[in-house]
Amino acid sequence: MDNDTVTNTEIDRVITCGVRWGEYANSYAELMIDNNACVLASEHGSIGLFRSIEEGDLIALKEGRKIIALGKRKLNSSIKTSNWNGFFDHYLEQKITYEQQEKKAKYFGFSLKDTISMIDIEEWIVLDTPIYYPLVQGTVTIRDEYVKQQCIDAFNGTRITTE
Repeated sequence: MDNDTVTNTEIDRVITCGVRWGEYANSYAELMIDNNACVLASEHGSIGLFRSIEEGDLIALKEGRKIIALGKRKLNSSIKTSNWNGFFDHYLEQKITYEQQEKKAKYFGFSLKDTISMIDIEEWIVLDTPIYYPLVQGTVTIRDEYVKQQCIDAFNGTRITTE
């Protein structure tokens, strides 16, 4: 069998971001993926790390212990601080009414006035098979080299086979 592993020196860090606004809320991963954006609450404990995401970093959307999608920050885009209302106004191609925004917010468990930071994503790669990542809460830099390499390989479309 071939071993198709390739090291990508363009990706420096892999940073995870959760896709729920609270433990029991509905996932808004699809909202981020469909709109090429990544969102984190501005008062989140790791907001400094989130705001430090650079163009060479990879963002891993995680749902619980599973990484479900990978994306890279769009070139020359700035990190914006706003609220969910600003997210809807900025990203949705078809503008929705304030009442529709409130209904979406209630579904996802957040308030339209909650302060968030937003990053434009060049593209998301939605994983057919999630990558297991043992840390559950928070946005963190993946330090486990095996998981980090799995994310880089999945983003680059590299297939890893072993003999």
